Amino acid sequence: MNHIFYQTKTKFTNTGDALINNGLINTLRKYGKLHANCSKDVPGEFLSALGIMDEERINYESEFAFIKSVIKCARKSKKNNDRVYVFSGPGDMYGGGIKLVVRNFISGLIFPVFRLYGVTIVRIGRSVGPISKLMALSERIRSIFLSYYYVRDSKSLERCRKHGIKKVKFCPDMSWVYHRDHEKKINHTNTVMLNMRNSIFDDLDDTFVEQTLKSCEYVLCKLNSCMQNQMKLCVAYQIDEDKEFSEKIYNYFKDKYPTEYIGNQMKLDELENYYGGVDFHISNRMHSLLVGYKYGSLPIALIDTKTHTKISATFIDCNLFELMIDIYDSDTENKVDFLFNNREDLIQRLISCEKDNQTKIDETLDFIFNS
Repeated sequence: MNHIFYQTKTKFTNTGDALINNGLINTLRKYGKLHANCSKDVPGEFLSALGIMDEERINYESEFAFIKSVIKCARKSKKNNDRVYVFSGPGDMYGGGIKLVVRNFISGLIFPVFRLYGVTIVRIGRSVGPISKLMALSERIRSIFLSYYYVRDSKSLERCRKHGIKKVKFCPDMSWVYHRDHEKKINHTNTVMLNMRNSIFDDLDDTFVEQTLKSCEYVLCKLNSCMQNQMKLCVAYQIDEDKEFSEKIYNYFKDKYPTEYIGNQMKLDELENYYGGVDFHISNRMHSLLVGYKYGSLPIALIDTKTHTKISATFIDCNLFELMIDIYDSDTENKVDFLFNNREDLIQRLISCEKDNQTKIDETLDFIFNS
C-alpha cells in the first residue's frame, strides 16, 4: 500500500487555491491512502472545499507531530513492504524576506531524515516568480533532498534552472484536473464577468490599477458593441482580499452598463452557478481564467504579459496566446473582435488543451508512483 501524506498549508481565503488542491487530492486518491495534515489553524470550511474525507484528516498539534507521524509510518511500512510519500500542495513562490528564507531552510532540514527512512518527497504544482538570491539559495539546497520537483509553467522551469535546481521538471497546473468529467457547454447570455485584482503581486500599484481600469473599459465597450448594446455586466471576486477592488470596479461601471455585483467571495461549490451564466470572464487571476471555461465561459486574460508571467507562460505553453490582452497594448479592439467571433472554436481548443494536460498530469503521477 502507498501512504500519501499531504500538506494542506495554503492561502485559505483563496478559492483558486482550494480548486487546485482539490484537483490534486482527488487525483492522488487512486494511488494510495491519503493522510491530510489538518492542523487546527486550517478552517473546517476550507477542508470541506478541498474534499478531504473525515477518515483522511489527521489533526496534528504541531509540525513536529506531523514529522513524527511520517517517520513512524515509514518505519512500519518497511516491515510491510509499503511505501510512504509526502506531497506539498501547489501554489506560488516569490519574494524572499529573511523570515521566509529562514523558514525555508529550517523546513528543509527534515528532508534528509525523511529520505533516510525511504520517504519519497514530492513538490508539485508550483509557480516560481522573482525571488531573492537568499531565497533561491535556500530553495536550491532544499531541492537536493526532494525526490521530485515539478513546476506548472515554462517560465518557472526556466527560473528554477537558472537558480541551479537541476531536477526540476514540468507538470501542468492542477486546475486542469478539477471537475474533470464535467459536461462542457457554451453559454449564450450576453453577460460578461469582471474578476480582477489590483496588483500583480502583493503591493498596490496605482499605475497598474489605472491602466487595468482603462483596458477593462476598452474591452467592455467593444464587447457591448459586438452584442449590439445588449451586454450585461457581473462583477465578482474569488479571493477575499479582492473585495475592495471589486467594489471600486462595480462603482466605476454600474452607470455605464446593467451591472450586478456579487458581494460575497465566490466559493468552490458556487463557481459553476456563476460562470455558467456568463459568456466571457475577464480576469487577471489565474484560477478565474482556468475554471470558467469548464462551465461555458471564454476567459480573457487582461494582464501585463511581461510581468504577470505565471499567467502568460501558462497560456503560451497551451498555445492559447490569443486569449491574452496586454493592458499596455493599443490593439485591443481587433483582439476583442477576434475573441467574440471565434468564441466557440476557442472554447473547444481549451477543452482539447484540458484533455492533453490531464493526460500529462496522470503520466507524471504514474511515473512518481511506479518508479
